[in-house]
Amino acid sequence: MISNGTMKGGGTYFLISRSVGPELGGAIGVLFYLAYAVGTTFYISGFAEGVITFLPEQTIFSRYWLHVLVGTGALLIVLTISLIGAEGFTKVNVPLFVVQFSSIMLGIVSIYFQKPQVLPTGGNYTGWHLDRLEENTFAHYHEDSECGGACTFPIVLGILFPAVTGIMEGANLSGDLEKPQKSIWKGTLIAILISFVLYVFLILTLAGGFTNETLRTDVHIFQGIAFGSQYLVVAGLLISTFSSALGASFGGSRLLQALARDELFPKTSWLGVGSGSGDEPRRAVLVTWAISQACLMIGKLDAIAPIIDAFFLLSYGFTNFACFLVTISGSPNWRPRFRYFTWWTSALGVLLSIFMMFFLSVIFSLISIALFIALFVYLVYRPDLSNWGDVRMALVYHQVRKYLLQLSPTEQHGKLWRPSVMLLVRHVDRPVTVFCKYLKKGGIYILGGVCVGAFDKVLDTVKAVESDWRAINIEHELKAFPQIVSAPSIREGYQNLLLSAGLGAMTPNIIVIEPPSRVAATPQAVFAAEADDFVGLLADIANVEKNVVVACNFSAFDFTTLSEDYSVNIVISRFQNIYSWKDFEGTPLLQLGLGNIMEGTGCDMKLVKFVSDQADVLFEREALFDNVKRRGRFRVGKAGSQISVVVDDGKPKRQPLIEECIRANKLILREVDLSSTNLLILALPERDTNMTPTDYMKALEFLIEELPPTLLVAHNGGQQVMSTDM
Repeated sequence: MISNGTMKGGGTYFLISRSVGPELGGAIGVLFYLAYAVGTTFYISGFAEGVITFLPEQTIFSRYWLHVLVGTGALLIVLTISLIGAEGFTKVNVPLFVVQFSSIMLGIVSIYFQKPQVLPTGGNYTGWHLDRLEENTFAHYHEDSECGGACTFPIVLGILFPAVTGIMEGANLSGDLEKPQKSIWKGTLIAILISFVLYVFLILTLAGGFTNETLRTDVHIFQGIAFGSQYLVVAGLLISTFSSALGASFGGSRLLQALARDELFPKTSWLGVGSGSGDEPRRAVLVTWAISQACLMIGKLDAIAPIIDAFFLLSYGFTNFACFLVTISGSPNWRPRFRYFTWWTSALGVLLSIFMMFFLSVIFSLISIALFIALFVYLVYRPDLSNWGDVRMALVYHQVRKYLLQLSPTEQHGKLWRPSVMLLVRHVDRPVTVFCKYLKKGGIYILGGVCVGAFDKVLDTVKAVESDWRAINIEHELKAFPQIVSAPSIREGYQNLLLSAGLGAMTPNIIVIEPPSRVAATPQAVFAAEADDFVGLLADIANVEKNVVVACNFSAFDFTTLSEDYSVNIVISRFQNIYSWKDFEGTPLLQLGLGNIMEGTGCDMKLVKFVSDQADVLFEREALFDNVKRRGRFRVGKAGSQISVVVDDGKPKRQPLIEECIRANKLILREVDLSSTNLLILALPERDTNMTPTDYMKALEFLIEELPPTLLVAHNGGQQVMSTDM
């Protein structure tokens, strides 16, 4: 992952956060930092124990306070070097490494070439033999106060594991390297290889040179067997712990600085301030020193070694997890220079990290996971987190594309139908725009607009309008997709949207439009042209077999009233002959479907059917109740009384459309309780063949006059709406 791009300060935190997002990265970053801060104390405690062993006997201080005093002095030296910065850190580490390596070599050579002897520290050296190595091949655990009883492999491994957690030190110093994306992975792999070989060689050397009892009881055998003075080995052992503490302190401070600069947590930005030409994290160094000093006062730290292990292993696991995700995402930008890996090696790293974490300590593993979840949940609900182009979007894109290809626009069953809405408007900052987000019921929502003019002349306008609409989309939480086109005319633009909106099977099946509004000052010629476009658009929608909803009187719509007190009335005209479930196909079923969706938002749906004065009212009501509530399973009202049948005393045959609309309007005003009605759903009247667009618009105006917000609905074929199938 380091070899894939520009690496900045922050090490593991930077890798994870830029790969899987600030939520996961921030949570792991905090735990990783705590592991380094507490780990600094852990290493300093080892240093203090080594120093105390060689101090002369005294009675002034207890062993606890002597441990604290020596550790505090060592921590002050670590603090001083860390405050100097990366340059001082590097200059100090080089001579420390030379002494440390020399002491290791001296101890190894001494074990192979010293004569058998009783060690000054009480152990027994018999010379290196294969027989001794065979005796020590298997475990011989005994009772030990350090283990709280009988030692076990997980307990011992948990105490030793922090000694091998330095594999990410190079990554943590990424901000101080000239070419981190090249240097870190090479240096890390070489260091791991050398360390692994040296550790194995040391294990074999010690196991073949000393008895099991000596290895268990004499912790000073390495300096006891050394040629000449033992103090070179002692110095090497002390330097080993001191340099580990120095690396943990400085690396942890760099990580804390990176966390603070990303401002994931409030009031931490002051920790991100750098000092000097090297952008040194001096404020973070002081905080890390304070945490380490506080932990040092605890005294015995073997007990908390497992929590350090758990934090480190959780970080390693998520590093592998991040690599796994970016690999399977197939992102073209994933082009690491280091290619000796696959997705399954990363997945194996995740599983091994989790296994080791629980193997060492189930309790501390659960604690670390609980802390991680708490931090993650906090960051998930924290607004305005940075967008670093993490792998989540690549995975979402991959999955959406995969399942979109599986969706067939010709094989969808009616029982899976859901409204996908495209609202055709000139201005989206209108009440109907907000209303449509309640109408889509899990379907897609497209805001379709047209900029009239030549493509090259209106392109900037298209971009500006789309940007404004996206802002309104976010402000009102519409969850919509703005789609703006350019065309020579409004109608041609809408025709383009009808044919091209959506993707694959995710296309709108309901087109919502508003009728052209007419005020007193509107010239007749202008209204006639708008009426022509409107009627033509209705015909275009019918031709592409999409359902249409004409939203009328929505200027007074208040979406904040949507609640249990919100009432939706569906009116079935006397010319919609409904006596069986089959009769509901088409527009009546679409009316019921839309009403049912509004009922799902907490509204109360009521059904009113007008019948001629020659009809059997009781039969009509029973038939309607049976089909709507029993067959259709629609929840119309809280009781059957919410299904009403009203006698229409008008003429039995259909009259000219304008007269029908006037009569229907009067009937609704008289028979429907509009005082408690917030929304009406009516069938869109069919235009007479010899009727002009202007007259048709007048008929619609007569129909909706003085009515509350009203949907005029028409089913134009295409996919079946709703179903009674299991």
